[in-house]
Amino acid sequence: MGTENINKFDFENFDYEKCYKDVKDKIQKPNILLCGATGVGKSSMVNDILALTEYNKAEVGNEGKPKTKGIRKYTTPEDNIVIYDSEGYEIENTQNFQNFENDVIGFIDKQKKENSTNMNEWIHIVWYCVSAANKRFFEYDERMIKKIKEKNIPILVIISKVDLALEEELSDLIKTIKQRMEYLPIYTYSTEIGEHNPNYKKYVQKDEIINWTIENLDDSLKGGFISAVKNAIGLKRNHVLAKVVPGYTASAAATVLTTSFVPVPFSDSVPLMAIQTTMTMHIMNIYNIHSNVGDAVKGLVGTSLVSYVGKTIAAKLIGLIPNVGKGMEIVVNTSVAASITATIGCAIALICERYLILCVDSNGKENTSFEDFFTSDNLKDAIHYVKNHKDEFDIDKIIKNSKKTR
Repeated sequence: MGTENINKFDFENFDYEKCYKDVKDKIQKPNILLCGATGVGKSSMVNDILALTEYNKAEVGNEGKPKTKGIRKYTTPEDNIVIYDSEGYEIENTQNFQNFENDVIGFIDKQKKENSTNMNEWIHIVWYCVSAANKRFFEYDERMIKKIKEKNIPILVIISKVDLALEEELSDLIKTIKQRMEYLPIYTYSTEIGEHNPNYKKYVQKDEIINWTIENLDDSLKGGFISAVKNAIGLKRNHVLAKVVPGYTASAAATVLTTSFVPVPFSDSVPLMAIQTTMTMHIMNIYNIHSNVGDAVKGLVGTSLVSYVGKTIAAKLIGLIPNVGKGMEIVVNTSVAASITATIGCAIALICERYLILCVDSNGKENTSFEDFFTSDNLKDAIHYVKNHKDEFDIDKIIKNSKKTR
């Protein structure tokens, strides 16, 4: 078999579904435990912040059954996050609170004990909800928060339903919590702020809750959480440009150094196209796009547009280097590999953003098929935009850092 056949990407027989599954399997899911009294609005808050497939349903197959008494686990293969929702306790019911405390602390200990070498199963973050409607910070809550803190788990207090309290009452509640637990991060939230109480919009601290959670998650868990946040296009782009695209760009450049035959232009070589295809699926996953991903990517690769773009970039770079000889080929190849991969990665991110915006404008994804939107014309337009706005995507920085990684 000749080298021409060896270095062609077999888009027809490439296992796109396995590739996407491998991408999904490598994304580590953060485990967030929700705590608080009954009726504090945990469900409505989570559904407002996170895009979860099954959280708003009473039963989720086996995953919806209590993991232990009083704790319900919510996740599906499509989700990149796990929510553990505690049953809560009834205010002023001492026995009920004792059961709640035993369930939650027992569950935290059980997860760690049974998975002592697998931190992926531990509780990574706790969101503890206190309702502003109760206008009090109960001793039970203070006691529970202290016990969770003793487990060295980052914990955030979210004062929910702020629309049901006067501003003075809310201010007093925040002050009380800070006086009794000065080390505790406290944010406010409501899903019911509307035009009738515009002054309360400042108390909807969604961004602060999201940013605190990201800061307190291990780096390996940040991607899973970011992908689960509803909308948050800027947040997703920042993660993709800072973590995802640079990693695959470095891999593409490094592959050139270890491949015995990588011609110029080489944009349709098997190793690079496999890397770029995997990167594409990883980016789509961060943007929480799941439906028809394999078919969409396969259709695009089959058009040879990516190969065309690669050859155009390769020709441009080679034209800038006079007397390219054998000694220069690897240098040129690594630059071309990094440039192609970074450009394609940023363009994929842009087209995902445009798709999500379109979904909002058309009232849902069911009205706009991603497979229909992810066309060669749309990607070509995105690539041209990226090439003409390199500073917006930090392309040069990504390429430069890819050389340092090697």
